[in-house]
Amino acid sequence: MERHLADTAAYHRIINQDATLKNAQTKSRNLVLKLFKNKDRDGNDGLMQTRSRDFYLVFESAILQLYLLPEIHKPENEITGTLQKRPVLGGCRAPTRPDNWMCTAFLNPLLRLLPERLQDTTDFLNKVTSIRDPAPCRACLFSMDVVSLYPSISQREAAKVVATFFDENEQRITQLREAGVWRPPHKQLFKEAILHVIRDTLLQFDGKVYRQTNGTSIGASSSVTIADIFMHVVFERERSHREDAPAVYHRLGSI
Repeated sequence: MERHLADTAAYHRIINQDATLKNAQTKSRNLVLKLFKNKDRDGNDGLMQTRSRDFYLVFESAILQLYLLPEIHKPENEITGTLQKRPVLGGCRAPTRPDNWMCTAFLNPLLRLLPERLQDTTDFLNKVTSIRDPAPCRACLFSMDVVSLYPSISQREAAKVVATFFDENEQRITQLREAGVWRPPHKQLFKEAILHVIRDTLLQFDGKVYRQTNGTSIGASSSVTIADIFMHVVFERERSHREDAPAVYHRLGSI
């Protein structure tokens, strides 16, 4: 764990943890109020019902403990002889939790707009089976992987890309309007909320407190969708102007 937290590009040591936690809590409550007062495109006030707003405002948060989850599907570390491990943070009481709930509710319906996204192996087999056109001569099947996807994503760029994608597609999310509770925020406000969830992840280990300064936030439910939308936009942007773009392209959703 100490080797993992020694990555100063991804983690910043916090000295005044009480002030940092209070600042994150205040920012979270302010964003809840901003979203509650947000005007929709018809000029109506409010994003959620009053009882939902009050529930978020009284949410009690804390700096959570970081722990390691053994990756039993990977080979042992050649130096230590132990299993490789993934850092995990239970985000149930994180100061960003109220805004993370809202970001998750907004973003999850967008996943169905990512045609290349695969849910699992069965989904992959079904989509491959449905391909009717024969593969051209000299076609090849290939795969690739993004190493350390979550820590590799730029926080500011991710917030901008995801907020823009939401703004361009929110009219297609009928279940949000039908619910009568969520009113889509404007792009700049939503970008601010996403950036708060990503940037204000606080964690502690061995009595030391850190802030995650790169990548999507550990333990936040919205991180999965943020990563999926970000990868979709980046890949489609690249594929759109390539003559050798794959004829068939699928991508396993982030887990």
